[in-house]
Amino acid sequence: MVAAAEPTSMTWLGLHVTLQRAGCDLSLVGLRPSARLRGAISGKHESDVIDADMLSMAAHVFTLAPLAPPDPAHLALRRAVVRAGSWSSTATGPVAG
Repeated sequence: MVAAAEPTSMTWLGLHVTLQRAGCDLSLVGLRPSARLRGAISGKHESDVIDADMLSMAAHVFTLAPLAPPDPAHLALRRAVVRAGSWSSTATGPVAG
């Protein structure tokens, strides 16, 4: 069985671990494709119930593949970079690249 979720923040990580322990897999559906599907189903309305309904039908629309999560070191680095970016932009304004 494969469950579908949106990759919102890092909430998917705990869900992935729990599902794996239960013998299931997790597949992440991109935010843009899921927003388009949500719009096709419900127009401009958005709620957790609509999102859950849409994600339950994701396998009929998207090709869902089991998630191969990054290793812990990669996740820690990603989190550090995101945090450093938010600290820089709040302290000095947007960071020029």
